[in-house]
Amino acid sequence: MTSADLSNESQKQSSMIDVMCPPVAPAGIVADDLTGANDSAVQFARGGWQTRISLGDASAVIVDPGSATATVTDARAMGMDAARRRTAESVAALTVAGVERLFVKIDSTMRGSVAAQIDGALSIWSTVHTGAFAVVTPAYPAMGRTVENGHLLVNGAGVETTSVGRDPVTPVTTSDFGELLPGSVNVTCDNVDALVDELLRLSNAGTCIITVDASTPEHLRMIGQAIQRIGPRAVPVGSAGLAMVMSVIWGAELFSPPEPPTADFTTDRVVVVLSSLHDMSRAQHADLVAAAPDTITLAPTLAEATGGVGGDSRRDSDSDSDSSSSSSSSSSERDVTLDIAAWTTAQLGDSPSPVVVVLAPAERGALDLATSERVAATLAAITDEVITHHGAGSLVLMGGEGARAVLDRFGAGAIRVTRAIREGIPIGVIEGGRLHGTTVVTKAGGFGTETSITEIVPELRASAQQNNPEVFGGAESSTESHTRAGGIQSIADSTAPGSTATSSNAPGSTATSSTAPGSTIHGTAFSNTAPTTIHSDTTPRTTSTEGERA
Repeated sequence: MTSADLSNESQKQSSMIDVMCPPVAPAGIVADDLTGANDSAVQFARGGWQTRISLGDASAVIVDPGSATATVTDARAMGMDAARRRTAESVAALTVAGVERLFVKIDSTMRGSVAAQIDGALSIWSTVHTGAFAVVTPAYPAMGRTVENGHLLVNGAGVETTSVGRDPVTPVTTSDFGELLPGSVNVTCDNVDALVDELLRLSNAGTCIITVDASTPEHLRMIGQAIQRIGPRAVPVGSAGLAMVMSVIWGAELFSPPEPPTADFTTDRVVVVLSSLHDMSRAQHADLVAAAPDTITLAPTLAEATGGVGGDSRRDSDSDSDSSSSSSSSSSERDVTLDIAAWTTAQLGDSPSPVVVVLAPAERGALDLATSERVAATLAAITDEVITHHGAGSLVLMGGEGARAVLDRFGAGAIRVTRAIREGIPIGVIEGGRLHGTTVVTKAGGFGTETSITEIVPELRASAQQNNPEVFGGAESSTESHTRAGGIQSIADSTAPGSTATSSNAPGSTATSSTAPGSTIHGTAFSNTAPTTIHSDTTPRTTSTEGERA
């Protein structure tokens, strides 16, 4: 699907909305990484917003009444100057496109260049809305993130005492917002009227960044109402928790989209790409393997994942030759070359499991940005080999940097996000590229419980089976057999509601597969009359850091 196709579809959707409800002022979302953009986008999507997330040039964003248009800055791991500039560019593009409301999506644990992102956003937004100021709360109580007495807590503990404090790229060394955002002022949230008065008093006195305590959903609701009363000069800055509130308050007049229809499915294999180093993601992988021993995990070493690459015929011609992987027993990262095709074939064997995990090396230490990007590119190349030769019904992408690399690798033009399959975990459908029609789940590294992926994978496979019984022998749903109570005997036997399909070799498949650039591996999945769309231009773009990695 081309950009023109997406634009035409957007105009059709917009016309339909105009007939059904009064126009709603368009909103813009500026996110510092891909999974963060998805986390926020799904909140707007399920509220009836048409949501697009640009993966390419911010100037190409499309804005319609009732739309939430997001850009991904990849600013999280950037230096302060670069992050400020990239965020300002995105806000400027959204402003020119006609966005009337702005939401700045930051990491829920305050990793990365948050202060610079806020500064960059305000530098542009204030030229349109005089006296603009940021109302900041990364709280997401449903995920254990709260702001109390001016400190950021994760499950009740100071953020710096958790795995976030050990992040190899963007560690957080304090929970005190006075240090995290120098010059900011913290306020409490007792009631909406008092909060509005306090925000205006501080703003009129020259304070540009105001942090607000929030430990419950009710606190977030009051913050959202205060922002709405003040108007667009008050810029909400937060995580998916605040995005959920703003999507409801700003979109009060939007219609609720109907449930998306299901479609035919041709294979039920699930490929999980785990690029996150967060302890929660690693625990989720361990739980999946324990519950489904037939899961195959492809885990290159750090040396293999950061060296050169060979035997990789499907890499895009303009990809960086240093961005894939390596292999050998050599201890020198630059001297090893991983033959992706041979390595993957040896790991999978002739009959790959219905669940395949591509796992980033767990080694920590001071990983620089270039190293992180090489690891992500290697994971994407391995994923390409698995899907091209063995097919996939759905993808689960855990970690923003790996998600970006995989989507770029397959030339994805868009993702239509349909719903949250679990709290904070969006599910949607890839549009364009070689995985057109494939279901995709994206998950920030730290989100979910230890059993989230173990629970989601059977649902994805079961959806394929239920929606194409002629391919899968008329299997009937048995989600109970995959619960803790019933014990997961084998994910290969699963059946449950909610996902997709794509395959290059499944019996009866309508899919096609080719190693030639631009070939398509077709699949099917959800659709929605008010889709959330992530779109990109034709030029792959290098990411800066991984979503909610640690």
